[in-house]
Amino acid sequence: MRWLTAVVLIVSALWGGYWFVGARALDGAAREWLAAQTSAGRSLTYDTLEVQGFPNRFDLTIEGPRLEDRDAGFGWTAPFLQILSLSYKPWHVIAAFPPTQTLTLPGASLTLEAQKLQASLVMRPETRLPLERTVLIGADLRLSGDLTLSTTELRLAARARPEAPDSYEIGLAVSDASSPILAQATPLPERVQSVTVNAIAHLSAPLDRVAIQSPPHLLRLEISGAEVLWGEVSLFATGDLRADAAGQVEGSLSLRLQNWQTALTAAQSLGALSADQAASWARAATFLAGQSEDPSQITLPLTMAQGQMFLGPLPLGPAPFLR
Repeated sequence: MRWLTAVVLIVSALWGGYWFVGARALDGAAREWLAAQTSAGRSLTYDTLEVQGFPNRFDLTIEGPRLEDRDAGFGWTAPFLQILSLSYKPWHVIAAFPPTQTLTLPGASLTLEAQKLQASLVMRPETRLPLERTVLIGADLRLSGDLTLSTTELRLAARARPEAPDSYEIGLAVSDASSPILAQATPLPERVQSVTVNAIAHLSAPLDRVAIQSPPHLLRLEISGAEVLWGEVSLFATGDLRADAAGQVEGSLSLRLQNWQTALTAAQSLGALSADQAASWARAATFLAGQSEDPSQITLPLTMAQGQMFLGPLPLGPAPFLR
């Protein structure tokens, strides 16, 4: 029996030593990374940093984090940020965000409130720690300030594709999104029932620990399905988008719009279209609807080439940047 007690004591001592070594390494790596962000031109400060969770967890808690990037016009402050992992499985990390955070964007100051907001990150236990999968989950999110927006549920997920180490399957789902701006669209309810996106993102390099210092660029986005359900209006899109030499989007999307008459009225109510523009769009949509089996549904090609964007034959202006 004594030998069993001795084995337990030895194993416990080894495990305790492993935890303290791991906790010290995590503490040092976190402080070094935070300092590197400041030296890279961003201001990243905090009140305290501590690692707890002995013996089976590494719980990193940063009190009072403050991030400011003046060149980008971005800022973020929060009461705390927690990064949690099991000590026997440190390549699976969970980030827990506080109920209230403050965001600063170019020309806007926002407060983000959430009943729940956390992210899970699973990496492969290899030297470069390549991303295997990640998911961000939010419940009862509310933005207030210069922009007001709320949603009951947000889920964003990504998963590495084994056959292509620099490409990732992406899924986005938003439920019951609302904003006072949407209340102006009188033909439609104040809430958008759902927004879903399924796509494959091709990057210039894999997402791993090296990507923190040198973030990869988005080169191509294959959209297998994107759908917006808003009252009686629905929009479905598929397509293939790439970045040209200047980083602007080129490629095409096929858009299918159900109940286009209501959508045009809503767009005009929101101020997205003037009365003359709405009339022009109505004429074009009526022509397209005449070629459809369902006159309430139209299909439009959205094309982007040479830095410009067109919806069918109608010019929309400069194409957005993909990177």
